[in-house]
Amino acid sequence: MKKRLLLFPLLFHCSGGESPVSTDDGSTSITPETANEVAAVTSNPASSLEGDAVGGAHRPDATPHSDANGGNALRNEVIQVQSTPLGAQEVSTLQPVSPQRSASVPMRLAKTPQVVQARSILTRVIQEFGRDIQRPAVLVHALLGLGPDIDVIDGRTAIDALFENWAQYQPINGVDYVSFPRRSGNTPVEAHRGIILKTLTEIGVSPSRPIKVGDHALTIADLYRSTLLHTWVSIRGDAASPSFTGPRDMAWTLQGLSTWAPSPDLSWTTLDGKAQTLHDFSLFNFVVLHTDTQPLFQAQDAGASFDKYRLENGQRVGVGPYQHSCGAAHALQASAYAIARGHGKNDKVMAGMNGQIRNMFWRLSRELAITDEFLARPSLKPTEVNWLLVQQLKTTGHFLESMSKLSALGYYTPNAEQQVILQGALDRLVEVILVLEQRGTLSSEIPGILKSDPQLFMDLVNDSAHALNGMELATGDRSVQF
Repeated sequence: MKKRLLLFPLLFHCSGGESPVSTDDGSTSITPETANEVAAVTSNPASSLEGDAVGGAHRPDATPHSDANGGNALRNEVIQVQSTPLGAQEVSTLQPVSPQRSASVPMRLAKTPQVVQARSILTRVIQEFGRDIQRPAVLVHALLGLGPDIDVIDGRTAIDALFENWAQYQPINGVDYVSFPRRSGNTPVEAHRGIILKTLTEIGVSPSRPIKVGDHALTIADLYRSTLLHTWVSIRGDAASPSFTGPRDMAWTLQGLSTWAPSPDLSWTTLDGKAQTLHDFSLFNFVVLHTDTQPLFQAQDAGASFDKYRLENGQRVGVGPYQHSCGAAHALQASAYAIARGHGKNDKVMAGMNGQIRNMFWRLSRELAITDEFLARPSLKPTEVNWLLVQQLKTTGHFLESMSKLSALGYYTPNAEQQVILQGALDRLVEVILVLEQRGTLSSEIPGILKSDPQLFMDLVNDSAHALNGMELATGDRSVQF
């Protein structure tokens, strides 16, 4: 029993959010620590994050990124924050715009026969077990893995089925308001706020695509506009929209809003009268990510080990980026994407992003070493082996997905050492997929896992989608639209 308990601190999931804490006015409260970190942006939103919020004592290695290896020209743009936010009625007629640029990794990893085989296995898993409309939180990952044209089991397109079965419609002051619930009964729907919008924008769906919610004929642009109307966070860092469970629940919304933003200086007024700019929303998210990464920066600088979790009042609490879903991979991807689109960029943010990249390459082998140590124990139960292998699927898949996106967006061109680490991550991912397939965990055992361990089932299918996305980005078979 003792050894089983030791396994649990190694694992982190992508299927839930923070527990919300509400203020008297119904908004979501934010911890004093986070409020202190973002306090520096209140005096001059147009040049936010001055002082120690990013860089300085928080990141000793604050050397600005060099464009010598083909950096993104967006870094030279000056963002002017729009002074007059759109009113709620103006938002209701806003026309979101699909991104027009496309980029792939500058240095592709080899598509070996083993890589092709592993991709085929993941594709089969997603096709067989990810297209059930009764599991919408899994279906949205199937869309990420397989693209916008997939059907659900009953023959409808996955996108149509998602909106027809799970979206909610409410007219508010003449505005068509469309949203998805966190859960419907015991069924997870949108476990991360904004993940459906984020996924649809990422896979290239048009804002003008028709959808139907109940008897209402709408377009996906209505979901975008509805998301704007409930998205806000105090730039003082003391409160946020009650639609979020907390500051670590915003990454998916940030990426979705950034993708279709019609201008880099987009600002709006929410239904409850809060003024928000996409610039400040992006800055806030990066400050949260960078602040939460400090324990790993410190371990990296000291050449020390790190813990993913600590016990606090008898409860397991994530340390640093492990307070986020998937070790903050989605927070990093969203911030990088938003900044590349022109939202929330300044010199300190770029220096901080550089530090994030170095830390990601540093921590990968150390994360894998933790699970390798446990996998070497002969007394593990089969379920424990499955959990550890799926953890490695998650770790390597999200690493390839994140670092391929950042490379494609021009944040860095891999040097020789980084290219070795990327190749090693792909090799380990392929190895783990083949082992899971041999064990039956990605084939014959999945129906039983669905019944006995729904969380493991969700991680198997959802992380297969992220791994497939990461592999195809790394080999240059997918690109990033921005």
